[in-house]
Amino acid sequence: TENQSQSSQPKKEFSPVVSVVGIILTSIILFTGGYFYLQYLQTQNIEETEKTQAAEKRQEDERIKQIEENVKNDQTRKLDLANLEKGLGKYFTQNKKYPEKLEEITADYLIVIPLDPISKEPYRYVPGKDLDNYVLSAKLSDGSEYTVNPQE
Repeated sequence: TENQSQSSQPKKEFSPVVSVVGIILTSIILFTGGYFYLQYLQTQNIEETEKTQAAEKRQEDERIKQIEENVKNDQTRKLDLANLEKGLGKYFTQNKKYPEKLEEITADYLIVIPLDPISKEPYRYVPGKDLDNYVLSAKLSDGSEYTVNPQE
């Protein structure tokens, strides 16, 4: 009899209107969820792009700063050599020869003997064997040699 009572109860079926409304609501929920998920992904992508661009800008700024520093140091080196050249010229005019060492250039010829702005080492000075010429040079930031020679 129990089987009979179960089979005698009518099956409940959804009406077509309820089914359509359910499909529409499910579609709206899925669409809304998908929309917000895509918005989230787009925001994440934008944030990641902004972080990458900021890091690249910092690297570029550092590179430019280093280039500017190198240019400034190289200009200082060239100016130092020009000042040394003037002091050496004054020394030669009075002594009819160049000094054996830069240290011989006293305050009469040059107030101070400049040093490389980075290494704080003296510039390279090589007098000719008869002290009638010299080569004065500095190593630039790019590794090249900047040379001053009174014969050139």
